[in-house]
Amino acid sequence: MENAEIHHRNNAARQRLAAWFVVRYEGNVAAARRYVDRAFELTELAGLTGGPFYQLGEALRESLATHELWLAGDLDGLVKRLHENVERTPSLTGYIREALPSITTMHMVDLGMFRRATEVVELYGGWSPEGWERFLSLRRQDSERLRETLPREAGDDPETTAARALDLVNVDLLEEAELLLESLPEALSPGARGNAALVQGTAELARGRPRQAVSLLSEALNSLMTQDYLATYFMAALRLAKAWQEIGYPERAALVLEDASRQRDRLIRGARFYWMLVELGRANIYRELGRTEEAAEIEARLWLLCSYADPDFPILRELERRQDPPPLG
Repeated sequence: MENAEIHHRNNAARQRLAAWFVVRYEGNVAAARRYVDRAFELTELAGLTGGPFYQLGEALRESLATHELWLAGDLDGLVKRLHENVERTPSLTGYIREALPSITTMHMVDLGMFRRATEVVELYGGWSPEGWERFLSLRRQDSERLRETLPREAGDDPETTAARALDLVNVDLLEEAELLLESLPEALSPGARGNAALVQGTAELARGRPRQAVSLLSEALNSLMTQDYLATYFMAALRLAKAWQEIGYPERAALVLEDASRQRDRLIRGARFYWMLVELGRANIYRELGRTEEAAEIEARLWLLCSYADPDFPILRELERRQDPPPLG
């Protein structure tokens, strides 16, 4: 490869990295799109169109496009694009052939389209069988199924072990989760440290000790806020809000969930389901504080996001439990 081509290739890689950074950590979708467009220009100048390097950019561009439709609340446009992705998948090759089903089904699940997403995975893959089972069971909030399938032993590294402990505490297996934490070293990455504090805080909350939980869950929240995948951050926010409520400070609980709600633009990697749980929690607290109009506005937006959901989507089930859908028009 000539020096100029190498230069263009390296610059294109940097532009892609910049795009990921600004959307995953700053929520700046417009800037990310500009970086991606520039990366494509440089990739073409390097003569690398069509290959794996080019397809990495294609996957990022598709992630951005679908994320923007979700942010805009254009559910019809988003679902149309997802179906178009499914239709063109058989004609693809290489990296994008594997990445597109993953991107598409992640969005489908966040919209509550469990059955259609499962059909796509069965046809075109994009996930390992174990990964898909866990992903779907978490979004279905199927604790019984998760208890049957979750690993109980420590992982190959502290990050995996802390994540497994969190999975266990999420299905009320407190003692087994705490036992896993005992195998962790003192020095941990921010993600592992945050997950460990989230496990400990959740256990304290379950045992009726909300004041002790507040300290641990605040530590978890601060550590997990810096991660690019925000599902565990949202879990920490929900549990910290619950702890504040149990102590008798619903205003502080509201502030925690308001901060979490503002992270929606960063959700290019998913976790939209957990953001929706935060919104449900925020509506609950607003009603407790007498802010009923704001609570109703949040729930109306969630109804929209459930437009294509299967009947067993947990967000939809909770909305149906609370009230009838808002009138159209």
